[in-house]
Amino acid sequence: MLIDFQPILAKEKTLSDLAKEFNRRSLGDALTSYVDFTRQVVENTPSDELAAAIPDDPLADDPHAASEEERHVGWSLVHLVTHVTASAEEGAAFSSLLARGIAIGSRLRSEQDWRQVKTRAAAVQRLEECRRICLGYLAAWPDQPDLAAVRLMPEHLSWLKPNAPVSFLHGLLHWHLHLEQIQLAAGRAAARPAVVSLHAGQGL
Repeated sequence: MLIDFQPILAKEKTLSDLAKEFNRRSLGDALTSYVDFTRQVVENTPSDELAAAIPDDPLADDPHAASEEERHVGWSLVHLVTHVTASAEEGAAFSSLLARGIAIGSRLRSEQDWRQVKTRAAAVQRLEECRRICLGYLAAWPDQPDLAAVRLMPEHLSWLKPNAPVSFLHGLLHWHLHLEQIQLAAGRAAARPAVVSLHAGQGL
């Protein structure tokens, strides 16, 4: 079942509040639900060409794009798959270290070049690889995880203090905020704009 993040988005709860409702097993179940949901979208996409098609998206604005030329280029379904899986894996990687009491900073992000993903089968492979990696990071948690260790954040995000479960959940929140865009990319009309991507949230 997908997570109800609405209280977070409405600022009625924080991710730290929500994290108290999860343990290692339920975090794994949540990750699986996002992989399964997205895999179903990919597999129901009519063709590889549509999955890899770059849409005309007048709202596209990615300040983290590889080049200025790509900053305003729409995101294909396969691009979205590489993006959300990379964020989920980063959150899971931090969670495995924090759960063992290792407080670190910087980034642990590795995102596959979306240009290399040209088919639905390749997108499904990326999703399944993400499932294996994230569940592997959860398996690295000790039986009694350290919930006091928090990630060392850059100065402009020093108010954020994500511990192990919060770090894992943030990766899923990022994925969740791309779900509508993923569904649109799987069957949108060429002129239909995508949902604005959550790039501001990549600080975690």
